[in-house]
Amino acid sequence: LATACAAAGLALSVAALLLLDRGTRFPGLASLAPCLGAVLLLVGGAGVNPVSAVLGSRVPVAIGLLSYSLYLWHWPLISLLRYRRVALDGAGGVALLAAALALAWLTWRYVELPARRPPLPSLRRAVRRYYAVPAAGCLAVGLLSYASDGLPGRFSADARELLASYSFERDLSGACAVRKSEYRGVNLPYLLGHCAFGASDAAVSVLLYGDSHAHHFKPFVEQLAQAAGVRAVYQVEGSCDPLDLPAPAAAVSSCQQRNADLLRLAGQFRYVVLAGRWQYKGDEPLFDARLDAVVRAVTARGAIPVVFKDGPSLAEDLSRCVLYRKRGWIAAGTDCDMPYTAVVEEQGSMDHVIDVLQQRQPQLRVVDPKQVMCDARRCLTAIGNVALYKDNNHLNAVAARLLGQRYLVRVGNPLLARAGVGAQVRR
Repeated sequence: LATACAAAGLALSVAALLLLDRGTRFPGLASLAPCLGAVLLLVGGAGVNPVSAVLGSRVPVAIGLLSYSLYLWHWPLISLLRYRRVALDGAGGVALLAAALALAWLTWRYVELPARRPPLPSLRRAVRRYYAVPAAGCLAVGLLSYASDGLPGRFSADARELLASYSFERDLSGACAVRKSEYRGVNLPYLLGHCAFGASDAAVSVLLYGDSHAHHFKPFVEQLAQAAGVRAVYQVEGSCDPLDLPAPAAAVSSCQQRNADLLRLAGQFRYVVLAGRWQYKGDEPLFDARLDAVVRAVTARGAIPVVFKDGPSLAEDLSRCVLYRKRGWIAAGTDCDMPYTAVVEEQGSMDHVIDVLQQRQPQLRVVDPKQVMCDARRCLTAIGNVALYKDNNHLNAVAARLLGQRYLVRVGNPLLARAGVGAQVRR
């Protein structure tokens, strides 16, 4: 029985090692293989059999003695090397394994063995030596890092400037900016009292709404509003397409309700700014129909529609490429920009729909951030010492502000007032 259990346990353990991968749903039924395999190996180890003889030899026993220390050390090492963009295959993987084994042996020899061998320390001494002092040391380092904002002095001035640009607004609270499906309603007084930005003490003339891409364009819109001498309000919901309107006789989602509520308020503003991650992927007729319907609805309420084309993005996350290059973690000649042809392939059809709609509805104003981010060859991921992205598709706050300023200089302000059009709301 011991032989059978040990053989089955070894088979299950090896199968789990070889067959489970990133695509396996885990935990779940698949987790039975390694767990049950370990149990059967323990049961089989109680008797004499070929499997227990192999596992009881010197090398496996030595690995077993180091296993807990090895478990504690391997993940910090992997995390550090991944953070430093070091490949973990081939020589890198061998070096990682060797370093983990060496550190595990040191921990076992100078921490585990002394803690086990007599004379054992008293409880008070053990708590002080093995818990209080190490914990206080870690806490002190953490508090110093927190109080000093990460010890920025350890970086050069250029690196500090670059690092400072990786920022974004963490205001997904209240009713101004909510996560997906968390919209519970909003009204004009709330927008005016809690969600206003732009020129202080000016007339509120602009409503901005959409998904997280509307959120990342908020500092951009703020530059336009300040330059126009007006104030704006905003409402964003993560993953909420601003063109998604309720359908007759169908259940209404929180996103659709948000869009319907804000369209009802559109007539209270001179401009209604729409922004989103336009990902209709080949379904231009659907995008055209939805955008046309919303633009007409805004215009019918007496406001001027303003649509943001999406910022350039690719599936590959290049947001930190320029930082890694600056710190020497990747080759100095690495190209961190996006090929313009790849961006056009990704977004060109949506941009074309917006351009055609503007020809049909001249009252529509269009803002294209690519005009200040791209040339005929590439789209930038950094301007000077300012990184533009915080992930593969969202701008950071510093970048959005800079792009708004550049847009005003190079293209102009789409929020310039026209007499007799729209309304203005004062707080």
